[in-house]
Amino acid sequence: MSARELASYGLFASLRPRASVKESIGIPGTPAAERLLTARLFDSFEFEVLPGRGFDIGDTWHRGIPISWFSPVSDSRALPSPSGVEWLTRFTGGLLTTCGFGTIGAEGSGEGMHGRANHLPADQVSWHVAEEGSVSIDALIESVAVFGPSFSVRRSYRAASDVDGMSRLTVTDEVTNIGPEAAPLSMLYHLNFGAPVVAPGSQVIVASEEVRAATPHPDVPDWSVLPKPADHITEAVFEHRRVRQTSDGLARATILSSVADLAVVVDWSATTLPRLHQWMFPTRGRWALGIEPATAPLFGPDRANKNAGAPVLAPGQSRSHEVRISVGSREAALA
Repeated sequence: MSARELASYGLFASLRPRASVKESIGIPGTPAAERLLTARLFDSFEFEVLPGRGFDIGDTWHRGIPISWFSPVSDSRALPSPSGVEWLTRFTGGLLTTCGFGTIGAEGSGEGMHGRANHLPADQVSWHVAEEGSVSIDALIESVAVFGPSFSVRRSYRAASDVDGMSRLTVTDEVTNIGPEAAPLSMLYHLNFGAPVVAPGSQVIVASEEVRAATPHPDVPDWSVLPKPADHITEAVFEHRRVRQTSDGLARATILSSVADLAVVVDWSATTLPRLHQWMFPTRGRWALGIEPATAPLFGPDRANKNAGAPVLAPGQSRSHEVRISVGSREAALA
């Protein structure tokens, strides 16, 4: 029986077995004395939210099965201002790592690799557990510079079960230029998946008109199929161009596991996140897949354009980004 059915018979004494959010200090297994929120839904998601790391999503499970990529890096303390490639020294994986706001990919615009968004503290953190068993978690993240671009992000997570036969976690960001001048906005939603969602032979389905590789990738002969594990450090990065949109303006990427009846569907607002990048890290012991909707290009000639191809927001102007992560069976994902 579902949680809703059990509740309808009055078999729960409180809402907690159906959905809950727990706050704690200190992330187990790490030296970080950081604030941590853990959300749990009945027969569905369990995921961490990290207020000290850009209000991003940490370790994530679905029905007890790990969904996110678990990085070998355990030190989850934020850096005050990541420069160069320092970002990698604190890349702790998790389901969502936000990149930006001055740059994504290579360092630029005065920021190190992938920017500083993932190292900013959240403010005005709140959450709500609804009677139907869904969870909402909200916060404000600000990136402010006295002599540079400044942005605020009003972020909301909503997690619910039994949405068209899937469990769904939705990320909604309202991004506003709170500085005195127009500024380009580079943002990338680094969604990280590991085994058993991705295993050798797992499929990636994206309805795009063109796929470009950043560099040659002999260890990854096909972007749509996870390869055999490599015994050396290697990666491949692709961009999907002109991904087909649905009538409601969403684009989609689907991952079908090769070792379990498990699928992940990623939908995003294609108008405000017009770029899709795909990261494949097939190294044994580091194995990961990234699905990365973005506002701007990671590589290629478009980065040579003004503002590295990023959209420009006028002072006070806002834009909305939405990313949905749905998890369920292969049949439900393909329905």
